[in-house]
Amino acid sequence: MSAISTIRLLSPDESPWRGDFPFLVRRDGAPCYLDSAAMTLKPACVVDAVCSFYRDYGTHIYGGHRAIGQRAAAAFDAARAKVARLLGARPSEIVFTHNCSAALNLVAVGLGLSYGDEIIVSRLEHEANVLPWHRGQVRVCEVTPDGRIDLDHLASLLGPRTRVIAVTMASNVSGVVQPIADITALARERRVLTVVDAAQCIVHQAIDVDALGCDFLAFSGAKAFGPSGVGVLYGREQALAQLDPLAACGSSPDAAQAGTCELEAGTPNLEGVIGLGAAIDYLQAGGEAMRDHTAALGEYLRHRLSEQGLVQQPFASDARALPMTSVLPRGGIGTSRLTALLYESFDIIVRDGTHGCAPLFERVALDSALRISLAPYNQRSDVDTLVDALAELCPEDAS
Repeated sequence: MSAISTIRLLSPDESPWRGDFPFLVRRDGAPCYLDSAAMTLKPACVVDAVCSFYRDYGTHIYGGHRAIGQRAAAAFDAARAKVARLLGARPSEIVFTHNCSAALNLVAVGLGLSYGDEIIVSRLEHEANVLPWHRGQVRVCEVTPDGRIDLDHLASLLGPRTRVIAVTMASNVSGVVQPIADITALARERRVLTVVDAAQCIVHQAIDVDALGCDFLAFSGAKAFGPSGVGVLYGREQALAQLDPLAACGSSPDAAQAGTCELEAGTPNLEGVIGLGAAIDYLQAGGEAMRDHTAALGEYLRHRLSEQGLVQQPFASDARALPMTSVLPRGGIGTSRLTALLYESFDIIVRDGTHGCAPLFERVALDSALRISLAPYNQRSDVDTLVDALAELCPEDAS
């Protein structure tokens, strides 16, 4: 059986999850949304959970209106437990933040790094996992030709002043999944803390923090079917104990019991956390079938683009990459112009730019690429729509 035959068997033309997303249902599938690496659409169950908080609770989760507050508190506490189960962690190891960037900053600031401390990041990192570390000396680990963090180079960078290795679990440009377990093993040998940016992986991969061996892991609800304005920091219990809080104020009884009270200052994003709990329920229900669907669809995307010769692919990828790719269109049309034309003429939403990864783009002497990223609500017809549009906008005789 050919590779493409396998793809067609694994990825039916229609997504069984598409009808769960009001944004797509209300316009009969339009627009063609191919920017899920920036933000996923929200299923109806998440919208309902957020609306239910305002409609049925509408109060603080502790004190005051006891009966209503207790119901809201139960939903809030359940969301923490759901996040913990998703990651293979304990509820006491889960801290709610505003987003993934805030979670990474919480670690970078909370560790109290000084200028003499060294932090190793990779060439692949989004700026959200680079800029917070400049309180110390940032050292950059290069990547191999196949798009993975160079473990030999990483080992050579480790020294007596290394405090932290902060790396992405998968590139948000190429989708290439990184050897996190190998990286954390190197770090443990030197007693160096590890921080993993898992923002792109929550929807597409099963995650077990014990198997990864990381000390901290961060992700954003907005990239995992959840509401905006809510993120998660997982911290191994001994690692969390090393963090100083960013703000001083009172705390909730639940947060105090969970052991995260000092790190969750003030009134939390109640509706966001409850909505995230609903998003995790949705993810868990989709499970392996959802991950298989997007993996096959990502391979179909890469095949169609390569088959048609419509683009150049300046970043390494492989069949195990997340369902996204960043490309250069043939014919010399600028990526910003192409992004606008795709939306204005074909109702297709993609993204252009450096995607927060300027150092990676500098390495290949580029200042922009067109990123196409998929989610479970996408289907083969979305890929075909994109390919047909690119063929019209980037004709072969223009190259």
